[in-house]
Amino acid sequence: MRKQEHSFIAHVMRDLKSGMYIGFVPEMLGAHTQGRTLDEVVAGLEELILVCLEGMHEEKRRPGSEFAGVLELKVRI
Repeated sequence: MRKQEHSFIAHVMRDLKSGMYIGFVPEMLGAHTQGRTLDEVVAGLEELILVCLEGMHEEKRRPGSEFAGVLELKVRI
């Protein structure tokens, strides 16, 4: 069977206090990781996605959303 490539959206943020990067995949509950570098976070997310997909039926492996954009909102308080 030929492997299919799927795209998933991941969110990555940096904690200002610790400097650590935090990444998660919104479509997959529990798929989150952290690392000192972006490379560590990307590697962790790829591994998590593969683990999550192993237990899914083929039809559920298709992403349910697509990238629409990024917003940084500033609110004056």
